[in-house]
Amino acid sequence: MHTKLQDDLVVALEAFLLSRQGEISEQELLHQLKAFIPQSRTLAVDSLLFQQHFILYHHLFVLQAQWQKEQVALLHIGYAKVMVYTINDLPDNMLTLWQEQQDKAAYYLDWQNMHAMTDDKLQALLNEFWKKLELHQQNKALDTGLLQQKWQLIRPYSTAQLKRNYRQQALRLHPDKGGDATAFQLLQQEYQWLLAELSSQKITVT
Repeated sequence: MHTKLQDDLVVALEAFLLSRQGEISEQELLHQLKAFIPQSRTLAVDSLLFQQHFILYHHLFVLQAQWQKEQVALLHIGYAKVMVYTINDLPDNMLTLWQEQQDKAAYYLDWQNMHAMTDDKLQALLNEFWKKLELHQQNKALDTGLLQQKWQLIRPYSTAQLKRNYRQQALRLHPDKGGDATAFQLLQQEYQWLLAELSSQKITVT
């Protein structure tokens, strides 16, 4: 249900994002907007954190659509962080960045997805989060430039090109196809790293 509090949250969110610009973490956004986000004492800690996360991302996607329509700026909503591109500093692949997020937008714009979250679903979601975080920590030592050379990727390249390259290597290295399991796992880690790097940088899509 639409409320004045939601309107106020979008206004406050817009003002903060435009004043900061660049990359901003989810944690910083939650801290800045805590007056607008419920602090329920009846929910378990994990459930409360998910609710706060969902409320924030719901309004981020509301603002993203608003900015897209009014051509104010580009709001890229990533993994525990957002990136604001001003109208004078838009990436060449801005349309692709926006289109790639529409499935995520559809999820967060539907309040039923927050209300339908059960303890079991939340636990599975958290397990997936920690797996991704662990993978990210493992991959911190990876050198993007060396990986691009290893994968024979020449910038600028698109997400579609990266996926095509991954599929070709996966067919060769998959254990079910006679490949080595360790090499296949490394391939998956490298792919996730390159995918994350691609989505967080200004890379022209050809």
